[in-house]
Amino acid sequence: MLDTLKVSADLVQVILKAEGADPSNLRIAREGLIKLVNNIGAKNFVNIAAKVLKNNFRIEGCNDIRVPLKRIFNLTLEELEENLSEQKYNLPSEHPLVMLSGDHKENIKKLKALRFSLGGLNLNKETTAEATKNKLKQVQDYYVELDLHIRKEEEILFPILEQNGMQEHPQNLRDEHRGFRQILSEIIEILKNFSSGNPDSVLEEMRKSKEKFILDISNHIFRETFIFYPAALEFITEPSLWEKIKEGFQDLDR
Repeated sequence: MLDTLKVSADLVQVILKAEGADPSNLRIAREGLIKLVNNIGAKNFVNIAAKVLKNNFRIEGCNDIRVPLKRIFNLTLEELEENLSEQKYNLPSEHPLVMLSGDHKENIKKLKALRFSLGGLNLNKETTAEATKNKLKQVQDYYVELDLHIRKEEEILFPILEQNGMQEHPQNLRDEHRGFRQILSEIIEILKNFSSGNPDSVLEEMRKSKEKFILDISNHIFRETFIFYPAALEFITEPSLWEKIKEGFQDLDR
């Protein structure tokens, strides 16, 4: 029988240690947390984590306990790519979660390309109007693909998960999705108005936005891959519901 009190206490200790941890210790905490998820089941973990957050657990100077909890999952794109390559779902290739997971793997490739492309933007004559236009199109195309992925989750998957008992987590992910759209929209606006006459502060603003976006979405993808999607499999057990989700995805793809 699962000792929820002990798991809750262990989770609190992990969060407390993560608050001031460096990247190497965060990696240790992350690996330990995923081991815990695998041991007790993703559904149990999601439910216990939600209760810990609801019980007014606080860290001094931190108004939102989700911040240090999410910080555990801060990792580089390269680390994310390595971890995703090792994650395998024992599911048919046409299963909705396999489709979403495939989106994530493609997302990493595109994020690397964006990081390189936007990193090469500067104020000298080497960055022509045509080059800026190409970078703008690259970000806009990425936005369209990411937006479709988000719509599949928010319009099709999340409502069925909530109907089947998953609370808190879908709404947290919606909030993060909103942030991703906002940051990308800001980068798009900067590129639309970019010229060789822009001050250095414009480039610095975009650089910070780009780095924040890559960090945040890498964190988001890791949690979805190793916690949210496995939990979804436990919350939704009826094959007919997964078939309904797949049909919904196909409708959005048309």
